Parts: sequence; structure tokens; C-alpha cells
Amino acid sequence: MVCSRPTAGPTPPTGPDEPGTGHGGRRTRGGARDRADHGGHRGGERAPADWATGEVRIAEVAVPGAPSRLRAHSVRFAAGARTCWHRHPHGQVLHVTDGVGLVQREGGPVEEIRVGDTVWIEPDEWHWHGASPHTAMTHLAVQEAGDDGVEAGRGPLVGDAEYPA
Repeated sequence: MVCSRPTAGPTPPTGPDEPGTGHGGRRTRGGARDRADHGGHRGGERAPADWATGEVRIAEVAVPGAPSRLRAHSVRFAAGARTCWHRHPHGQVLHVTDGVGLVQREGGPVEEIRVGDTVWIEPDEWHWHGASPHTAMTHLAVQEAGDDGVEAGRGPLVGDAEYPA
């Protein structure tokens, strides 16, 4: 289930740090909004082949030291690329910053996600996500590592029979 969709029109600033805008950004002197991802992707490492089908690049946004277990990554999927089935011990938030993507939870339908959509994945819920067949997608992925430091448990790759063409 997509948790939220963007509303029509910009949200007016609420102060210097703009809390409550849903963007977590601030205005620069030129008036542009600072964001983790400006619609493009700033490099990152290629995802391991056992974690993804197709071209997927992962860039760290925030991985603070202990005692924090927060992990935030900007993930860029080429058209048709997707993760394997996986789960996170404390759940995951996905926020689409560019393109059109897909997400599916175990036993549920494939859902389309677009720029501005935010998705909450429950703790230990098996799921996959990636780009749509014909459009690349970038999202911010935020999760908390488990007590053992592991961010996700991996399942099988999402095959062409499961992925909507």
C-alpha cells in the first residue's frame, strides 16, 4: 500500500528549517530546495547480482555510527531492474524521487509508485521493489539495521514470470 501521494501544488514554507513540509529540506539562498537526490543519481555502487536483476546502483546518503542503526540510501533502478525478494528487521520506508516504479508485498498485488510517493514496508515483510518495465526510478530507502547490524534478509530473485512486462 502506498502511504502517501503528493498533493497538488507546493507546500508553503513553515520556517527556516521548514518542519512539517514532508520534504525535510530547507531553502538555499537561491530559493532552491536542498534534497538528498535532485532527480539524477550521484554514482553509487552497483548492487550485487544476487540482490538485483538489471542495473541497480546504490549510494549511501546516511549511515551514522553507533549507537544509531539508521541506514539511508539513494537507489537508482534502470528500466526493468528490481530487487530480489527481501525483508528488513525493523521495516523500511521508500520515497520515490524520480521516475516510475513498482513494489509488491508477499501475497499482495504489484503497485505502481511515482515521484513523491512514500511506501512503508512492515518489519519482516517480504517484498521487492524496482523500476517499471519502461521507465527508470530512483528512491530513497530508509531502514534500521537489526541488533546484529544486518539491514535485510535476502530471498530469491524476482523472475520475469513474476515481474509485469
